[in-house]
Amino acid sequence: MAGEVGGDPRAWLAADETAAAFLSRTLATRPPILLPPPLHRAPLRPGNVVEIAGPSNSGKSQLLLVAAVQCILPKEWKGVYLGGLGKAVMYLDLDCRFDVLRLAQILRNRIAKCCECTFPVSSKE
Repeated sequence: MAGEVGGDPRAWLAADETAAAFLSRTLATRPPILLPPPLHRAPLRPGNVVEIAGPSNSGKSQLLLVAAVQCILPKEWKGVYLGGLGKAVMYLDLDCRFDVLRLAQILRNRIAKCCECTFPVSSKE
């Protein structure tokens, strides 16, 4: 089926389903994206169109990166609850400012926070 993770990219573009079938499938299989407060109020749910606008350095890219991390992390990994959705993400960078190191930092911080909750560090160390 078109859109499967890890498949041939040309197959993603294959017209093997109607728009109605695509919307029916995606709206039924995608849970809402849960963001940390105060971003949890953003209506990021299947079927919603959200415009993110604001002045420079207001956190628009950070919001999108946090949402991407929420999507790509698995729900659980090796007994550690990460709370992600385990889904693929397509990030379209139209102004060529995407910073993969920043994404990696957000991922590391999120994983460290989850591991810290699972395996608290002793204050005696």
